[in-house]
Amino acid sequence: NVSPVNVSPVNVSFSRVVATSVELHQVMANLPSGFSSWVLNLLAGSTYTLSGTLVVHNMDLTLKSWGVGATLDARGRSRCVDVAYGGKLHLENVHLVNGKGFQSGGGALVRSGGTMTMTHSTIKDCVADDPKSMGGGVAAWQPSSGLVEIARANIENHFVFSTPINLVAFSGDGTKVISAAPEGNDFTKDVSGAWVKVGHWNLTVWDVASLTKLASTRADNLINSVAFNSDGTKVVSGHRAGAVKV
Repeated sequence: NVSPVNVSPVNVSFSRVVATSVELHQVMANLPSGFSSWVLNLLAGSTYTLSGTLVVHNMDLTLKSWGVGATLDARGRSRCVDVAYGGKLHLENVHLVNGKGFQSGGGALVRSGGTMTMTHSTIKDCVADDPKSMGGGVAAWQPSSGLVEIARANIENHFVFSTPINLVAFSGDGTKVISAAPEGNDFTKDVSGAWVKVGHWNLTVWDVASLTKLASTRADNLINSVAFNSDGTKVVSGHRAGAVKV
């Protein structure tokens, strides 16, 4: 008599270069089975137009690029990514732009046990378009055990109708974070169709370890972007009116 032998699944990763928007959606819809993880390599400097939300459920998926990175553009028609049900999404030099969540999470929604990590990536110009929304850029829903990890990445220039934080950026050493937030939730659209906050904005620097406020100031114009200098001692903000302040 021969006893049955239990063979553990082999940890094998599937990897493929994806050159076009159409190919990206085709590959996502037909990922081959038998692998423990999947890696899609996106061309640096390329923009991939999304025809719908990229769904990352029950899989370990890496979207990666190099150099200036690759951009996934939802064109304001859908959320960029939905990570749930044990799904793991790793963004490496990949930028999510122009996402629109008709509930929370215009750029990314992480829920129901999903995990998303961002390295050298950006989520920008997204909106959560609902009065009860959370997270114009990223939202993590409960109950979920959802987790979002950010390293040397930015989440910037988002709008949401129920939360005031629109931009965040980490210092290079990861010890400080800067946030830009409008006072109140009164938004309108300018002549270009972009969302504009009416009133003042608060710019705040926080200590990451203790979650304490280190410094703050007030701006009279809408803030489009924030960043630290290389050693984290200065902050620069860009304003819709064309001003740059240090």
